[in-house]
Amino acid sequence: MLSTSRLREFRHARMRAMDRFVARMRAEAAASPDGASVWVLRNARFAVFCILLDMTFGLLDLPEEHIVRIDAVMKRVLLAVGVRMDDYLPFLRPFFWRHQRRALAVRREQVDTLLPLIDRRRSILRGAASSPPDPAVAAPFSYLDSLLDLRVEGRGGAAPTDDELVTLCAELIN
Repeated sequence: MLSTSRLREFRHARMRAMDRFVARMRAEAAASPDGASVWVLRNARFAVFCILLDMTFGLLDLPEEHIVRIDAVMKRVLLAVGVRMDDYLPFLRPFFWRHQRRALAVRREQVDTLLPLIDRRRSILRGAASSPPDPAVAAPFSYLDSLLDLRVEGRGGAAPTDDELVTLCAELIN
């Protein structure tokens, strides 16, 4: 996945992320009161997030609004699954039931957000058997492709479940 030959395949994703970065910086500068103030780190983080999404799912035509929504969900996941006291003292777990319910709701939201991207990549790969995918829509390779080819030995060579795919993709994105 991270070999130099594979990284070259994502040149278009990097170029598109840089274009988004520059466009966001210009729009933010134009909207600022003094006409020049921008949040560089926030916009640079968003550009890197766009590259990681492209590398993970291989979907090159995601609209910016959808990427922003995915980013917000991933941030909520990170905040919901932080280290808590009941992780170290399990006998306190009944007192943290609200946190657990919130974490489960955020996980459901994460699955609902990322699973359509996984299903879309699956359909692109099924269609690629007859004709190659459109380079403007899908990358020739993604991290998800290697996960879809993965077989788990302990389960008789079964493929990972959808929830496991969501977890593995989310780990790369974050």
